[in-house]
Amino acid sequence: MVASFLQAEIDSSRWGEAVRQGLTTFKLTEAIVRHPNLNDAAQNCGRSAILGLYRGWQQDQMLFTRWPDGVEWWFVTLDKEDLANVRYLNHPDWRKFSGDTLRPTVAADRIRRGEGASLERIPLVAIKAIAVAMRDGVSFPPVIALATRESSTIIIVEGMTRMTAYALVRGEGELSALLGIARVAGLRAWAWCPPEE
Repeated sequence: MVASFLQAEIDSSRWGEAVRQGLTTFKLTEAIVRHPNLNDAAQNCGRSAILGLYRGWQQDQMLFTRWPDGVEWWFVTLDKEDLANVRYLNHPDWRKFSGDTLRPTVAADRIRRGEGASLERIPLVAIKAIAVAMRDGVSFPPVIALATRESSTIIIVEGMTRMTAYALVRGEGELSALLGIARVAGLRAWAWCPPEE
C-alpha cells in the first residue's frame, strides 16, 4: 500500500513536492518509488518513512490518525456499477464539494452544472483534464480505498481527484484500485471515516 501511495502522489501537483522532499531528506532515489522492490526491507522502511513524513503513516497522525490495524490489501477493478457505493473520506472540502454527501457522483453532477468553482482546494482543472484523458484511454495509478466485508461502501483514501474524474465520465471503462479490507470497528475508529459507516 505504501509503495502504491507514493507512486500515485510523486507526480501529483499537490503532493509530489512532499514525496521528493522526503526522498531528499532520507537520501533516497526516485527509483524506490517508481520501481519498488517490495522484498527489499531497506526500501520498504524508506518508503514508510517518507509517507510518515508528509502523511503521518505509522505515526497515528494526519491522514493515518487511528488507521485500522490488520488491513488486507487487494488490487481490484472498479466499474460504473461501483460508483453508487463510493464515498470520499470525511474531509471538509470534499464534503462541501459533494453537497454533504461525500459521493463522487454528486460532485461530478455539480461539475457538469458548473458549480464548485469557489472551492479553491478542489482541483477542478485537474479533474476535468483527467476525465478527458480517461475518455482517451489513458490509465492512471490505482486509487486507494478502504471497505469492510460487511458493507458495500468503498471509501477513497487516496485519489479523490481521479475518482471524481471517473464519476465525471460516468464510469466509462474501468478504474484500478488498491482496496483495503478492514474490520468494522477499526474502520469506524479511523479519524477520516465518513460518519455513516
